[in-house]
Amino acid sequence: MTQLPVNRRRRRLLDCGVALALVGASVFASGARAEERVLQLRIVGRKVENAPATIRVKLRDRIELRWTTDEATTIHVHGYDVELALDPAAEGRMRFEANATGRYPIGAHGFGAGGSKGSHREVVLLYLEVLPE
Repeated sequence: MTQLPVNRRRRRLLDCGVALALVGASVFASGARAEERVLQLRIVGRKVENAPATIRVKLRDRIELRWTTDEATTIHVHGYDVELALDPAAEGRMRFEANATGRYPIGAHGFGAGGSKGSHREVVLLYLEVLPE
């Protein structure tokens, strides 16, 4: 008779311990540190010559894209509304936090003539893929 209540208490303690371990693991996983991601990207002949077709990062990573180009253009990260006018004479930098998961094209428009925003013919250079933590 006393055996059954002891077994139930042990089982309840075991269930509580497992639940606490899972909660602790979940809190630890969600507290993963964001990374600082810095990439050097070079546009030559209207193509990125030294980068993968897709840049993969995790949610909350801080991104810095350092661009050089052989002709004036404007770079745009879709979905993030981050835009940068580039001039061949200087490096341009885009900084932002990866705050939305998904796959986003990074395009260039207005090649030549000062990278004018008036020319909307866009060339997709590569993709940014933001994965969940």
